Amino acid sequence: MKINLKNNTGLKILSLVLAIALWYVIGNIDDPVTIDTYTIPVQIVNGDVLKSNDKAYEITEGENVTFTVRGKTSVLNKLKESDFRAEADLEKLSLVNSVPIDVTVSRYSSDVDITLGIVNTLKVNIENRVEAMLPVVVETEGVVGEGYDIGTKTSSPNMVEVAGSESMIHRLKEIRVVVNVNNAMEDINARQSVKFYDRNGDEVESSRIDCDTKLVNVLIDLWKTKEIPVIWKTEGTPAAGYGISAFDYEPKTVVIAATDEMINRITELNMEALPVANASSNVEKTISLDSSVLPQGVMLQEDTIDVVAKAVIEPRVADQVKLNKEDIEIKNLPEGKKVTFDKEIYEVEISTFRSKLGNVSGASLQPYIDIKELGNAAAGNVPIHLINPDGVTVSTTISAEIKVQ
Repeated sequence: MKINLKNNTGLKILSLVLAIALWYVIGNIDDPVTIDTYTIPVQIVNGDVLKSNDKAYEITEGENVTFTVRGKTSVLNKLKESDFRAEADLEKLSLVNSVPIDVTVSRYSSDVDITLGIVNTLKVNIENRVEAMLPVVVETEGVVGEGYDIGTKTSSPNMVEVAGSESMIHRLKEIRVVVNVNNAMEDINARQSVKFYDRNGDEVESSRIDCDTKLVNVLIDLWKTKEIPVIWKTEGTPAAGYGISAFDYEPKTVVIAATDEMINRITELNMEALPVANASSNVEKTISLDSSVLPQGVMLQEDTIDVVAKAVIEPRVADQVKLNKEDIEIKNLPEGKKVTFDKEIYEVEISTFRSKLGNVSGASLQPYIDIKELGNAAAGNVPIHLINPDGVTVSTTISAEIKVQ
């Protein structure tokens, strides 16, 4: 039996194969082979290769690449997206303007297999390379300290030269820098990075835009604020037989911001007079205020304010109003004395607006007499004084014969 066991080569080989298979099965049960999928951006290598011919490129396909990674679970669990890099070398640009995408991994490269998906090449359009000058727009975020507002915003430089593909450069509108001004109470000097924006207001990825200026110096002046009254008047006379029964406007005040030199000099905002000459109907006007209506060095705290005015134009009518003697106030009557009037009722001619006619009475004219106007006499004729309510005109003068006893 010993001789048979020593000479049975086939049995030995079978045992080895079974052992290897068993090891493989056990290994895969404990640490199986799995697949992970990643999508990462493709990095351009040798992107300047077209510059020498005044050409540039725009990516049409393959800006991002999706791929699978096959390997042991223990290995894949240690890998993350940042371990992978996808590159497209423009020196390998083909006649059909495509470049193969190469995906590499920085760790465990011998333990994993990488397979690209359907998109495995970067495709580009070759265009003329052009240059342009873009304005720098300074924007702010946050709210400045109480009692202050943002005055002037300047950048240095205020224009920046950019270059790139013709279609890309023609899309661009401006360069923006954003400065945080939250709780600021003094002028701000900052050095900010630039961002590119197209004509739709969308940010444009800057990796394919050549721009030597990546940072600009920004100065933001903070101005003190103050609330001032708005003054608006009418100008002219309405048509014959008509008058202004009411005039009002809103807002009555606005908040301005100004330089230190101007903040104390400006005390009110005078609007151009509302013309009512020869008007026989209501006159209304809305003015959108912006900083253009203010002196240099002064601005509104809000970008735009609508000031609305209305002059109510009505016909005037004449009428008679009766004054009861009980409505007449007696001023400077000596103590212990009394006054007798020659009439119970006095009449006065007035003119007013039709809408206000029902509100006018003898008492509303606040009639009074002054005993001092008799002098040393105990009786005589004294004028009846009237206080005209708004919009009411007294057309006649009246007096009363009185006795002081």
